[in-house]
Amino acid sequence: MSVVCCAIELFTFEPRINMTFSQCYREPDFSLVRENSFVLARYEKDNLWRRGTVLTKNKHDTWMVKLESVGGGIIEVNLKDILPMDSAEGKF
Repeated sequence: MSVVCCAIELFTFEPRINMTFSQCYREPDFSLVRENSFVLARYEKDNLWRRGTVLTKNKHDTWMVKLESVGGGIIEVNLKDILPMDSAEGKF
């Protein structure tokens, strides 16, 4: 697992909103992707990443994910369109 830490300073035209954002990046652990795990999945219709729960893995290495938004729809996605979350709390 590789970890990269960075700090980003954000500026706007409104001086009260300027802030510094600091966070570490970890490589996703794809071994966490399994039935009933929490993930972010890319919704193909609008290309946005949405929180969901993995239902099953299909024969062709695609995954069925039930989204929490978009009416709770079920989508089929490739592993490249999934980011695993570490726990039920939805932390990365």
